[in-house]
This record gives sequence, C-alpha cells and structure tokens, in this order.
Amino acid sequence: MGRVSSWLLPDSLSPVPSKVILGEPKFHRSPLFYILLAILLLLLICLILLVLFRKHIKIFELAKFRQKTKGEAATPEYFSGNLRTISYFKFQTLKKATKNFHAQNLLGSGGFGPVYKGKLVDGRMIAVKQLSLDKSQQGETEFLAEAWKLYERSNVLELVDPKLRQDGFVEKDVLQAIHVAFLCLQAYPTMRPPMSQIVAMLTCKVELVSTPTKPVFMERMRRKPDDNLSWETISGSFPSPILSDSSHIK
Repeated sequence: MGRVSSWLLPDSLSPVPSKVILGEPKFHRSPLFYILLAILLLLLICLILLVLFRKHIKIFELAKFRQKTKGEAATPEYFSGNLRTISYFKFQTLKKATKNFHAQNLLGSGGFGPVYKGKLVDGRMIAVKQLSLDKSQQGETEFLAEAWKLYERSNVLELVDPKLRQDGFVEKDVLQAIHVAFLCLQAYPTMRPPMSQIVAMLTCKVELVSTPTKPVFMERMRRKPDDNLSWETISGSFPSPILSDSSHIK
C-alpha cells in the first residue's frame, strides 16, 4: 500500500480567506431634481435682474424729472434739501412793496380785509392781506357776545336759524356742536381738544366731559377801539421772531 505523506505548513503560508469589501450604495438623483434646481436658479436670476432694472428705471426717471424742471427754482432746493422756511417782513417793507397799499395793487377783498399784490426789492412777487381795522365787524362782535351769554344761561338754542326750526333738528346735536365750538376757542392750546377728539364729540362717540371757559377774545372786544390805531403801531407791538432771536445773539 502506498503512503500518504503530510506536512504541516506555517501559518504565514496557509491560504488566506478572501475578504469581500462592501462599499456604500451610491445614491442616484433623479433627473427631475436637476430640472427643478435649474428652474429655481433661473427664477432667482430673473428676480435679481428685475430688481436691478426697476432701480435703474427709478434713477432714470428721477434724472429725467430733474432735467425737465431744471429751470424751476423750487426743484434744486427740493433735491438739495435746502427748502425755505417762513419769511418775516417788517411792515415798512410790505408798505413799500405794495406802494403804500395803492388801489391799483388791490387784488380783492375777503372777510378779514383787502389783499394787495407787491414786489420786493429782490424781485419776488408777494400777496399781502391787510386785516381790517374798521368797525364793519361790529355785528359779528355783538353776535359772539350774545352767543356766549346765551350759552351761560342755557338758552343757546335761540341761536338756531328759524328756518331750521321749521324743518326740525335734533337739539342734542346742536348743543353738542356749540359746546365743541367754545372748547376750540380756549386761550391755551392744551385746553383745546385735538381734531380726532373733535370728530368723536361731533359724532357723539364720546361724552363731553370738559366745560369751556369764557374765550379771551370776548374780554378784548369790550375794550373801546382806538381811532388813532394804525398798522405801524400794531407791527411795532409784534416784533419779528427772527429779529427777536437775533437780538440775543452777540
């Protein structure tokens, strides 16, 4: 019988079992993902271009407007922020500008006096209202005094026009309106109601809680008018705010 010989091989020469390396599964994106991404990028680009275009249009229109109104004096002052404030004039300046309130410069007459056109030394044209100092408003003065007297006596409904009495009216609304009117004639601004509160009171949305005091101008009306009163003396008693402020500056 034949012999079968066997040898022991070292571990380094023993066969190594094969190892299977398993990698992570690859994620394949759908073509739809790339299509949506491209659409979003396109929309973003269009939005940016639209914003830039509108900004460019506004700048162009602003430049066109400035070019169109270049000859007007108000436009450069508007864009430079150098707007003029209220101007104050001495009475002698207005008197000279209107040629002593000459009849040829009369533009018209209103409830408070005539209006004259004038021309300043620098060439600017102005309109000057000369408040009336005559006694033609005596009837209005007496009416205001009578209105307050009736208000104090709670007989203010006597002020209502008789024609309205024939058509009929709501007494509460009349009393409300007259009450609010006297509140608006208070001497100090803090005592006068704001416009929002006036509207609320006239629409009866709020109750009248404050009581008006006698208007200050009612006391002034009692003074005997001075026949020698002139606009020169009146203008002297009301100095210009600009001149008053500048007098304190040294």
